[in-house]
Parts: sequence; structure tokens; C-alpha cells
Amino acid sequence: MNEAVVFPNIEAVCVHFLESAFTARGESVSVATRVPNPRAGLTVKVVRYGGGRINVGMDAPQVRFECWADSDYEAAELARKTRALVGTMEEFGSEVGQVVNFPDSSGLPRYQFAAQFFTAGEALED
Repeated sequence: MNEAVVFPNIEAVCVHFLESAFTARGESVSVATRVPNPRAGLTVKVVRYGGGRINVGMDAPQVRFECWADSDYEAAELARKTRALVGTMEEFGSEVGQVVNFPDSSGLPRYQFAAQFFTAGEALED
């Protein structure tokens, strides 16, 4: 029987990384797994939507990054910056969806992209 293995919460890893990266750049961006109500001017929503375990000790989660702003131009620029920052993450593997215009159901400006990550697991402790 294989050892039970747990993997990092990739949404939390991405949120923390992006919050730190935007703060270091002096940019005020709300980064979370849910859009705040009311929505902040610049908002990035991080959602794991797929991917799976490669083997006993390796996971390959896929994450979507949804970027909102007050205009299409600003949302596109936020997505471009977010994409650049995500590409520097240690866990980054590859892009699985490039930046695209994807207005939300209310018509607010939103651009999004997706990436795949590779994370190592740890033994599940009792």
C-alpha cells in the first residue's frame, strides 16, 4: 500500500504569491478565490478548475486567473501582468489557455488565462 500524500492548496499558493508580487510592485490589486462585493477596482480571482495527480507524489493542478477592471484595456493589462508574474512561480509548468477577453455575465470587463502547475506532495500526518 502506498503512503497517503497531501498536496499544497494551489489556490492559496497562487493568491499569496500574487498578493506579495503586486504589493512589491506598489500595485493595489485584490487577489482571492472569490470576487469581493463590492468588487475592487482591480481584481484577480484564482480558481483551480482541473488537473490531477501524475503519480503518488506529484500533482498537476490547472488554475484559471480571472482579471477584472473598470475598462477592457485595464482588465487586459491586469491579465498581462498577472500572466507575467505567474510565469515566474516555482510551481509554474505551462500555459493551458492564453489571455482572452471573457466579459462576466453582467458585461463587466474581464480577461482570463489558465496555467498548469506541478506540486510535490507530503506524507499525510496522523
